[in-house]
Order: sequence, then C-alpha cells, then structure tokens
Amino acid sequence: MSSNLTSSPQKIILTTIVSQFLKSSDHPIFNLQEDELIYEPLKGGGSAATLYRFGWHDQFYVLRLFPTQSTSATRLHQIKLARLAGDFDLGPKILFVDSQMNGMIMQFIPGRTVSEVDFTEPANIAAFAKFIKTMHSLEADFPSAVSPFRRFDDFYVKMMKSPAILPARFLEVKILMGELEELFQLWPVKNVPSHLDLHPLNIMLWENRFFLVDWVNGGMSDPYFDLATFCIFHGLNSTTEILFLSAYLGREPTKLEWHRFIVTQPIRLLVIAAALFSSNSDNSISYEKLLQDKSLPSWQDFTKKGAIWPHSHLGACMFKTALALIDQEQFQDSLHSLKNLT
Repeated sequence: MSSNLTSSPQKIILTTIVSQFLKSSDHPIFNLQEDELIYEPLKGGGSAATLYRFGWHDQFYVLRLFPTQSTSATRLHQIKLARLAGDFDLGPKILFVDSQMNGMIMQFIPGRTVSEVDFTEPANIAAFAKFIKTMHSLEADFPSAVSPFRRFDDFYVKMMKSPAILPARFLEVKILMGELEELFQLWPVKNVPSHLDLHPLNIMLWENRFFLVDWVNGGMSDPYFDLATFCIFHGLNSTTEILFLSAYLGREPTKLEWHRFIVTQPIRLLVIAAALFSSNSDNSISYEKLLQDKSLPSWQDFTKKGAIWPHSHLGACMFKTALALIDQEQFQDSLHSLKNLT
C-alpha cells in the first residue's frame, strides 16, 4: 500500500531509489513487492529536503530526497557528513545512497524530537552538553563547513538583487558581522566536527540518547556556533547557559570564553534571516512595518511542526530576535570587552 506520495516526478524518483535499496538488501522485508510498502511523509528540520518513512509492519526506514536545485558538491557534502554522524552514533546510520545521488536511505529512529520542556531539566542540559563535547572531540575526517559569515555574505549578495526592501538596520548588521569575523580571527579556536543547526527539530531523543538529524550545514567549524545556537533556540537563560557551558567545558567558563559565547549568539539567527530575506521576491513588503506586526511569529514558531509562515515573516522574526540580542547590555559589554582584550 502506498500513500501520500506527491507529484509524479518525485514519486518516480522515490520508487526508483526504494527499488534499488530493496534489491541490494537481504532482510525479509525486501521480499515484499514495492506496492505493499507503506509510505508516510515526515516533517523535516527546516531544510528543503523531502523526507518519507517507509516500510512494513514494525520495520521502517527513512528516505531523504535531496532538493532538485542542490548541486552535486552539496549532496556529496551532506552524504559524507550523514555517514560520519551515523558511524559515530551522532545520528541515524546511512544504509543506502542511490547511484544518481537523488536521495539516501537511513535508519529510522523511533524516538521523538525534543520539546521546550526537555531542557528545563538541568540533568538534560548537562547530558546534551556532554553529547556535544563528545562530537566536538572526535578525530575524524569531517569535511569543512561553510562559515556562517560566508553564508551570510552569500545571502546578502542575493538580497541585493531582490526587489524586496530590506529592514533599515540591515546594513548595520552587515557591518557588525564583518567586525565579529575579524574579532574571532584575533581569538581563534580549533575547528571541530559541528552540526551548526541545533534547533529542536534537529535533535531527537530515544531511550535517553540524543541523535542529530539534518546534517545540511555541518562540518569542521568553530564550536561556539553550536554552543550559542543551541542555547538560543532552546531558550536558556544566563543561569542555565552557565550550567550548559560548565558541563561542556568540565569547569566554569573563563571571562574570555563567556564573552566569546555571548557575541556568537545572534549570528545563526542573522544567517537564517538573510537566507529567508534573499528568497523573497515580493517588493510590496515593508520589513519595517512587518517588524512591528504583533502577529509576527516568534522564533519558537520556526521550530514547531506544522507552523507554516511566509519566508518574509519568518525572516523578520529571526531578524527581530537577533536585534533584541544585539541591543542587550550583555552583548554590548561582551563585545566591548573582547575588543579591549585585543
């Protein structure tokens, strides 16, 4: 039985990949006819990929179809990352990649994505910090990630070609991103295996173990991007941030580490905002008015399953949240302290 398959071109690609997978395996499920399999669309972590769970009775797998517009280099990067994540039990194991690299089949993890409640528990915060530390400590051949600063600049170029009118403070933010990149070069840290998109839909919990999915942006990178992104997207406050960093470091953070962590916090939000702004071609939108809209979604809405918002609204939401962080006295003090330390 096949259900909820979308357009015919996608259905052809999907069934071709599954057919190749069935022929390559010797599990009893693969004696079934393809039309006996059950397909179920899955909610992704926010990327443009399409996900399906498929299988029969209690034996299921996940098929990830790459976006048609993604390049071969991008697909190779994601496949290598996902394989490594599976090999080190950081994510689901990759079982099959089709010859045309249209998609890959992976282990189905019968757990759940984390919720807002999970990281109100200090024990869970500390456990996840140690999980991330384990990932960051791996000595493995992870490919290099594209720097968030580079991604921001690339999206900015696209935005300049878009007819949509940018928020008034966007040029200020672009200058700030350049300053932060230069500042980080003065206080370099070792690049480590990183995920770079640790929002709730990308973190799964199963049998008291964490798994990361949607390895789109990851690779060797600055570990502070993971640390700051996790804390922002899970609503940690100063007390729980200290708890998280202390569990990660095995000690309390130094003043330099704390300042570096604080000034990193808006970066991922600004990259997402730039990505969403660059995909908008509607020149009738006033972002200044949108930023004042009381019905604007919150950053939490970005990670809620089933929450559907226009890119312009989600971009404004991310930009507004980033501006709130930048305007906080804590951010300005940390930025000032880092500049003075140079």
